Amino acid sequence: MENIKENYTNLCDWISKNGGWVNPKLTIEQTEKFGRTIITQVDIEPGEDIFRLPKELLLNLSNCGLDGFNLSNTFEYRDQIVMSLLYECQNPETKWKPYILLLPQLSDFENHPMVLFYKNKFPNISADIFSRVSNLYQSFNQFWLKLQNFNITTNLFKQMPNFNECIWAFLTVITRMWANCGLVPFADMLQHSNYSPIFLDSNGEKFSSMTSKEKITSGSPIYDNYLVQDDITLYVNFGFVEQSDRTHLSVGFQFETNNTVIASIINSQRHIFENKKIYISSEGINQEIMAFLRLHVLDTNDLKIGHFENDQFLYQIVSLANELRCLKKLKLRISHLLDKTELDYVQVNFSKLEEGTTEWQICKLIQNISNLKDQYNSFIDNYWNSFLS
Repeated sequence: MENIKENYTNLCDWISKNGGWVNPKLTIEQTEKFGRTIITQVDIEPGEDIFRLPKELLLNLSNCGLDGFNLSNTFEYRDQIVMSLLYECQNPETKWKPYILLLPQLSDFENHPMVLFYKNKFPNISADIFSRVSNLYQSFNQFWLKLQNFNITTNLFKQMPNFNECIWAFLTVITRMWANCGLVPFADMLQHSNYSPIFLDSNGEKFSSMTSKEKITSGSPIYDNYLVQDDITLYVNFGFVEQSDRTHLSVGFQFETNNTVIASIINSQRHIFENKKIYISSEGINQEIMAFLRLHVLDTNDLKIGHFENDQFLYQIVSLANELRCLKKLKLRISHLLDKTELDYVQVNFSKLEEGTTEWQICKLIQNISNLKDQYNSFIDNYWNSFLS
């Protein structure tokens, strides 16, 4: 514990010496539930900064000086960050040493779904979850093979990182990276909560920062919000299932139409949704999914009503007929979220399982999704009945 405290102090000093700031009310503790956790020793008030980090301390491709290798031509952004971390770990003079010393070890990931999968210990209770974990490992394996070939021609690493070093860096990045920022020292030690209004703000010119939106009482962990909004992704990538009454799940739809006029409208409008995941949520039917579905189920009668040159048009009701088709499509989609055998397994086994085990976490996730299905069907019925009444 003393080493953790000392390393934490060194990290804060390093951030400060480089022009940043960490709230002195904060400290690090080793907790049974979360492991290393940032806790406030004194009340933090609304509007008070948690930390400010100069953008040159973000661990990413640009700051590591790897731009010249044109990694973006071969590797996706996540994998570029993995390579940046590996590169700095091989550099004895790395300026990120105070940060790297506080990163988890490979042994800390022993219960991560991907590690359990490649050791053939991940239970196949849910075909969907099992498939996603398998895909994540295949993604790592493809990266590992690609990196070896890349290093032969570029000599990026004087000594090619071995399998364990690569899987450690990969797990570190998928559990800690912020999109378009890379690794963010200090910020990635905070625990996640769907309830937290604190999130990373990287819009400033010089700093990435976090600010408390509400009072945080003395002795409390500091929770930020990963903004993933998807319980399965939280589990597959981060290895935990949050016990809260807020459940989010991304759902996929594919545009299908034989009408060329409607197809042309879909193609001109679908850019609105290109970079967005479509979510169902325990917080109600959101306008994002309704706008998506209104476009999805257009028919020729809708074309007589719509003004599709306006991007916001789909956030309003096209017609009651269109709205009914939306809701039927949505009901059909959520009916396929879970297999009956998965629910039967949960009913028989959940009460017997030890809390926190892999089987328990998967059953908890299935239970959350089952509850979400029931809630969403109720939302849909109430939504449609509001028109009828």
